[in-house]
Amino acid sequence: MEHTRITFTPIDLKRVTAECRLDMSSAHGFLHWTRVLQNAMAIAEAEELDGERVKALYFSALYHDSQRVSENNDHGHGGRGAALMHRQFVLTSGMTWFTRILATEMCTLHTELMPWNISELCRHLSEDDFHAVSIFCDADRLDLTRFGWIPDEARLFNDVSIQAVRTFVETSEPVMDVRLIDYL
Repeated sequence: MEHTRITFTPIDLKRVTAECRLDMSSAHGFLHWTRVLQNAMAIAEAEELDGERVKALYFSALYHDSQRVSENNDHGHGGRGAALMHRQFVLTSGMTWFTRILATEMCTLHTELMPWNISELCRHLSEDDFHAVSIFCDADRLDLTRFGWIPDEARLFNDVSIQAVRTFVETSEPVMDVRLIDYL
């Protein structure tokens, strides 16, 4: 299935990379951000997500790993990425207050949120906002294939994401850096 391709605007990318802590060619750098964005847009399209929530996915993909200080376990990096987004908010085109708040949730929760701790971490979110956050979490996890890992279905939220993993496993030989977006 062909999906709409969207990329980061040069001005948004320049703004974030100027304050990025890891090398842009790192495992959590530009290529990862781009794959997360493509995964998020494909899932959002399949799930018929609305415009403001789609914008939040865009900004979350751009900022979520921008403030990592380590390629390994880096607790709090999503919150630091959200803080950078807040500092740059006035400069960022197309970001409403709603988009900013939801993108903050996406960045902050993308490493913490699992299907078994939803009630603890997401009780403040509406059902629609939680759905958008869960799409972002899945989009990030679907990019684990860059390490040669198949995402664990138990850590995914959306049927579209789970089906992509199942279809990939059933039809392909595991290879490094496969794009699960092709299986959505």
